[in-house]
Amino acid sequence: MTNNSQNIQQNSPFEGPDQFFIANGQGLKISASGHSSFPSPYNPNISLDLKHMLHVPQITKNFKV
Repeated sequence: MTNNSQNIQQNSPFEGPDQFFIANGQGLKISASGHSSFPSPYNPNISLDLKHMLHVPQITKNFKV
């Protein structure tokens, strides 16, 4: 999950009423979904592929790679 749409490759608009709920019970709107791929900082022949990533503009923390 990320609040920055540029972190998602091949994103598409998220359809439906689903939300991401945070600890205080607040539901945050999911704007888009997609995937991303990051090269390993230790081995350039290995990459981390993240599927089903969600763009949630109101989330305050992004994933860390």
